[in-house]
Amino acid sequence: MSIIVPSDERKPVMGFMDHKDRKIVLLENGTLFHVSDTKENADLRGDSVYIPIFSNLSELKKKPTFSKNERNDWPSLLKQYKLSVLFSYIFILLLAALPFLYHKNLIELLSELVNTELDEWVKYPIGIVAFTLAMFPEIWAQNRVKAETITFQLEKTINLHSVGNIRKIYNLDMGRNRHLAYSFSAVFKGFLSFTLFFDFSTSITFIFISPVLILLILIINKWMAPRLNDDEIKLPEVQLTQIFDYICDAWSKTNLMGILQLGETESIEFKSSLWYDYHKAIETEESRKKNRYDPNYNPKNKQDMIHMAHNVVKGVCGLLNANKTGKLLIGIDDNSEVLGLKNDFEILGESSNQKDDFGTKLDSILRKHLKPAGGNLHDLWGFEWFEHEEKVVCVINVNKTSNGIYCEYQGKQTFYIRRTAKTEPVTGVELAEELKRFG
Repeated sequence: MSIIVPSDERKPVMGFMDHKDRKIVLLENGTLFHVSDTKENADLRGDSVYIPIFSNLSELKKKPTFSKNERNDWPSLLKQYKLSVLFSYIFILLLAALPFLYHKNLIELLSELVNTELDEWVKYPIGIVAFTLAMFPEIWAQNRVKAETITFQLEKTINLHSVGNIRKIYNLDMGRNRHLAYSFSAVFKGFLSFTLFFDFSTSITFIFISPVLILLILIINKWMAPRLNDDEIKLPEVQLTQIFDYICDAWSKTNLMGILQLGETESIEFKSSLWYDYHKAIETEESRKKNRYDPNYNPKNKQDMIHMAHNVVKGVCGLLNANKTGKLLIGIDDNSEVLGLKNDFEILGESSNQKDDFGTKLDSILRKHLKPAGGNLHDLWGFEWFEHEEKVVCVINVNKTSNGIYCEYQGKQTFYIRRTAKTEPVTGVELAEELKRFG
């Protein structure tokens, strides 16, 4: 599937049709536009113009969110729909064949089946039932399909909805040409099923002329289909999930630089790695001063890995007890230099999806060593990923907690809190005062 849009030096890369049947176009830089049929304020070539949904990633207040509906498999749904249409036509043909086989109309056959002579008015509700059965594929589509939604937090909240290629049958308010064949199929099946119980000769005539009508509709549809002009291009028509993933990736790459410019604060902390000890691995002036450099360093030494991971757990604990939303970035040193997670990934070992496996290990470590004073750890953190110059950074987004959190290490539980740009242990009277904040 593809959509035709105006060409432009900003390089449109993909698009989709939203629930209003608008062409939504994604540019290479991760920004979104919809195509309008007016030339007013035109900033692109062609017979259409692009109207910005957002023209700069900096307009996004936070990372976009995707609907929690199950990610529909549009090709599979469309295949199921077409199969159910086939069965509905078989149902209609069976209804039409019965009078030929038994030389009686359907009401007479139904009367014999129930062993009671049915009144004339009965054919109306029976016709409605037949109409409903013939329309089942369309009814199924209306109730089965859940629109996917991306939500953007700009100056105001914007939601974009899509029901993929199945939009042709999902929304009866769509444009005439795009949905004519599907709409005709639905109405034709229902009308034919209904009339079979009334005027059989009319129904049979309708059956024989219907191929001609369908062929005519297809010819008109083909003739009225948009053609590619010199100043237009074809884009792949994709699922909304692909648009979402592309924008999130572009936003993450852009947003990382903003975080690094802020540096470490009360709500932002950097860690060079989860397991890899740069001070032991690389001889520097600082590692010599701290007597940390070890020429025989083994990155997979279990005790060293536990010690390094404790620094991350301690940092998350401090952010949680500050009772503010915060971020801990793994793969960034204290000087805001992007180191990435290559060494941690090597320690992790071969994996088909290193990010997922790393996230699973990290989540397990946090749950093992963070102990709430009450309640549980549900929804206290989440992970996202940034990339910079092919270096991967993991971000732990820390949420507010209603309970104090302790960090367990070597059999001892310690309460940490992040203040200004430092994570500190809290004990004694001060600890009692801090815990009062959590009720």
